[in-house]
Amino acid sequence: MVLVTELKKQGNKLVMSLGYSHPVEMEAPEGITFDLTDANHIVVRGIDKELVGQVANEVRNVHQKYIEEKVLNMLLNILDVRKVKQVRNNSKLRLN
Repeated sequence: MVLVTELKKQGNKLVMSLGYSHPVEMEAPEGITFDLTDANHIVVRGIDKELVGQVANEVRNVHQKYIEEKVLNMLLNILDVRKVKQVRNNSKLRLN
């Protein structure tokens, strides 16, 4: 499962392509900067330790929400497949 397909920094914005139909943009508050060390790592920097932690948590929450939606959709697809198989099996029994 690919969690982040692309990370970009545009000015003071962090742009994440998470698999939604649109990229997710997060603007850095004053005193905070985003650094991309490589394709999968975001570094949040700033002087105010509390604000750095808060912004990092917001980035994690956006990412976590995407992961939860992805897992939920996978589970729903599995359940749908099982229901389809169950309906097929039941319909075969009825026809015979």
